[in-house]
Amino acid sequence: MKKLISIALYGLYAFIKNQLLSYLFLTTSFVFFDFERPAVLFFTEYLAIMGMFIFLAHFGGDMLRKKK
Repeated sequence: MKKLISIALYGLYAFIKNQLLSYLFLTTSFVFFDFERPAVLFFTEYLAIMGMFIFLAHFGGDMLRKKK
């Protein structure tokens, strides 16, 4: 459970650091990818962001099921 929470928190950090919310709401029309960063770091951050949304969907669904 601690690993899942740490992945979700790192995903939240990467989501905020990369300013993806402004891209999702179309306030920024261009996303700049830093080509100087290693590809491993890029993929690690985006996998952590995916993990964050998976974590939120899974445990959010559990909470909704318990509420009924």
